Amino acid sequence: MKNLLCLLLFFTLPALALEVEELAPWLPTISDDELRSQFSQLARPDMRDAAGYTLLQHALCSAPQHTPALLRPSATCNASTPDGGNALHHLFSCPSINDDALLYALTALIASGVFLNQLDHQGATPLHRAMSRLNDPTHGRTFLTVTERLLAHEVIAISADEQGVTPLHLAAAGPYESLTVQLLGLGAKLSAMDQAGHTPLAYAVMHNQLHQVQLLLEQG
Repeated sequence: MKNLLCLLLFFTLPALALEVEELAPWLPTISDDELRSQFSQLARPDMRDAAGYTLLQHALCSAPQHTPALLRPSATCNASTPDGGNALHHLFSCPSINDDALLYALTALIASGVFLNQLDHQGATPLHRAMSRLNDPTHGRTFLTVTERLLAHEVIAISADEQGVTPLHLAAAGPYESLTVQLLGLGAKLSAMDQAGHTPLAYAVMHNQLHQVQLLLEQG
């Protein structure tokens, strides 16, 4: 009863300026129309909470189905997160997310002009973030689809992060040989080394990806 009363008050009180912290907890339980109404009460679409996150960034992990609704009132998908990434970096870092909802949010962000090659403070692109989860036991196949979609939009496929890790290193550490072949076709270098001197072949060996080892040896 107490929770119901709080919910009724939340949607019936006169419009007041809201903080991101006040609206974020309601995201999983409200409709798009209710969200638009409450979103309009934020002082600015790009307002942040005390930790530095916007309402859109909260929604990407807790309620990604609201992504289009939040983007239409001009919430920018390129607002930086505390680690320097954008909405894609944040989406791909959500620890637990419904696969269909993730792909739905990805489509909305790309349509809204999200920067596909933005670097975070570690020099990682969204492609790096997505590919780092190819071995995720729950979401690995979905992140393969994500990676393929990013590559279809002509993202930079050969950039190295500040540790020298390239997308080819990450592909070699995973089970999807087709991705390795695709990256090689886009100009990825077999000779690329991370800061420890490891090549993509070394990553394949370290992660016991024997089919990747064979493929890279044949290519080299």
